[in-house]
Amino acid sequence: MFAKLLKYDLRAVFKHWWIAAAASVLIAAIGGVCISIVNVNYTSYGALQTVATLGLVLSIIGIILFYVLSELLVLIRYYKNFYSDEGYLTFTLPVSKSSLLNSKLLMSLIVFVVSTAVLLLDIGIMLSIGYADQIFKVYFWEQIFAVIADITKVLGGYTAVYIVEGLIALLTLWVFTALAIFICITVASMLVHKHKVFAAVGIYYVATGIISGLIEILVLRFSFYHIIEKIVELERVPCLNSVTFLILGGIAVAGIASALLYMLHLWLLERKLNLE
Repeated sequence: MFAKLLKYDLRAVFKHWWIAAAASVLIAAIGGVCISIVNVNYTSYGALQTVATLGLVLSIIGIILFYVLSELLVLIRYYKNFYSDEGYLTFTLPVSKSSLLNSKLLMSLIVFVVSTAVLLLDIGIMLSIGYADQIFKVYFWEQIFAVIADITKVLGGYTAVYIVEGLIALLTLWVFTALAIFICITVASMLVHKHKVFAAVGIYYVATGIISGLIEILVLRFSFYHIIEKIVELERVPCLNSVTFLILGGIAVAGIASALLYMLHLWLLERKLNLE
């Protein structure tokens, strides 16, 4: 049954998402053409370059809007499937509340991954078209490989370790963010009867402000960085430096916070949600 829940969640999102993704690829290609026009030297078409610059800016904004739209589609699906008229049918299905929530979380994670892939594709298309006259030259790739070699040297040969840690941290942070927004929508749906979306946004920003304040207190008032420096002095593994401690610490904090939010969310769905 969980597979069917996930199937319908993904279908509801992707039937609109693919249109935005295709549009972002087209916008990226237009942005690449604009870059090539802007980079032309000694041209008498100054007005054309001005228009191309504006087109490039709009293309970048369009690609960013695609990413934002991807997130909005996930939130709209969550809200409509749980707290609109559709919610009365959703919560009568012969499945547990945890399965419903897990489906929404996995859906959000899948959309995040594919949207990030499309975003990277957009950037690649834009740069490939914009700098097509350079990417086929040897010196261009020599510079790229030189930069990669410098980064690898700075990371002490543990580039793969940092990449894996960074990806885990990114996914963990996304799960935490998705749960935080989901729970804000849930709380708003419980507390207000009108303008639930605006109430959810307000609750989210208030919660974000409180969390930011707590982090500031932790960092500035309790010398968090000083504690990390002391830990790093005791390191025994070469790749286990301050960067690793920060990343692993972030993963641990986000993981614990996500687990707490998840349990709170299930409790609200099981005990406090009233759809009557």
